[in-house]
Amino acid sequence: MSGSLKDAVEVVNESVDNITDAFNNGGINEAVSAAGDEFANLATEAASHAPEMVDLGIFASIDPVALDQASYDAVVNANDPGKAALIERMNSRHGIHTVEAANQLGLGNREYEIVNID
Repeated sequence: MSGSLKDAVEVVNESVDNITDAFNNGGINEAVSAAGDEFANLATEAASHAPEMVDLGIFASIDPVALDQASYDAVVNANDPGKAALIERMNSRHGIHTVEAANQLGLGNREYEIVNID
């Protein structure tokens, strides 16, 4: 694993630990709040230029694997030409393989149902 990929995995692992701790100490509301904070932190670190893709909204789940799968699928299936750069970024970081491995480890399920709460 290259140095930059290893660094990225460590940052994500730390974020997951923070969200898990929040859930264990305060329940789902704390976990959702922590996830929002972690997402903002990761997005700020990763933002080297303006987004190229439209905002797809906010996804939430108590199953982290289903959440990642739904997010991945939303990007891949979006009707937006700006998605190409994000798909390249996800693929260059083996994003779907992380989801597959997490599923195989029993950390969650890749099946999901989208419920719109608008």
